Amino acid sequence: MGLDNGGVVKPSIAHIMLAAVDTVAPTAAAIDGLSATAPVLAGWTNFGHTSLANDFSPFLEGGESTVEGSRQLAKLRETVAATTEGLVVSSMQTTSEILQLTYGGGTTPSAGRFVIPSTSTPIERAALIVYFDGNVIVAEYHSKSSIRRDGAIRNAASGWLEFPIRMTWLQGANADEWIGETIDVLV
Repeated sequence: MGLDNGGVVKPSIAHIMLAAVDTVAPTAAAIDGLSATAPVLAGWTNFGHTSLANDFSPFLEGGESTVEGSRQLAKLRETVAATTEGLVVSSMQTTSEILQLTYGGGTTPSAGRFVIPSTSTPIERAALIVYFDGNVIVAEYHSKSSIRRDGAIRNAASGWLEFPIRMTWLQGANADEWIGETIDVLV
């Protein structure tokens, strides 16, 4: 393993990109070529501005371990319950795309109007979170995610209007991956 100073990342800038479910993950070279100020990848849409005050909040639910045994051996095997992982972010943009992710659908019958649906249905997309630390860029790819609202809209007079959105990683056709030039081949 050893010390690898280039593999240490302080993600001062991050962008979330969304695409159709099971969109193929970009290559490490494509990730390494992204601009921190305006990342563009074919087939992917930038999620937009997210809150610093209510920063990215990764979550992990489940995963409890249990040690099971037999009459002959009390500690025979450890089992681990399935986990659910994802990310909660607060969008700061009032666009039709963000409103659809917040409300699980909706329509825009004309410019300047968004009609909230009577029932909410999570929206599924592939997700790519790109972390920038100077010249070091790494990305977290999820082939399929379920996206929905995560609590009340924040509208404090002293802050930004924020839409809390929860992305839960699901099992898609492609494997979830970490991508970046700093990731070595395992031997």
